[in-house]
Amino acid sequence: MKNKKIINGALGVIYKETGHGPKFLIVKNKFSGNYSPPGGATEEGETNYEALKRELKEEINYVFDDKQAKETGIINKFIFNHKKSSRDGCSGRYELFIIKEKEWNININPEDVTDYFWMFFEELYPLLPYKSLKDAYKKAVEKI
Repeated sequence: MKNKKIINGALGVIYKETGHGPKFLIVKNKFSGNYSPPGGATEEGETNYEALKRELKEEINYVFDDKQAKETGIINKFIFNHKKSSRDGCSGRYELFIIKEKEWNININPEDVTDYFWMFFEELYPLLPYKSLKDAYKKAVEKI
């Protein structure tokens, strides 16, 4: 019987304005090999927002000002697969936050992330691995 635990978390839709429209940050996860916005699961006692701040610091050494972040009310609902066996079959509910960035410098933590890119939405959208994430990310981008 599969574990029915719900794992909450947060993802950062981080973008920077360019002369040709916004570019978004996407990272490649070391464990899954998937491309996604940076973020992750909450730890005990954390809010989704607190998890976002911690995860961005851990994954990409990124600290943002509270004025930069905007709640979207968008939740990416999904089921974890075998790539993280401890979470296999659990339900994920990750809230998306929009963060407007001024700088381009990101320092990835190679224990979590193998690469990152700044891309236009049309470039990164096909790289997102799951329909639920694509749908949620697209809704968040529409709020910018």
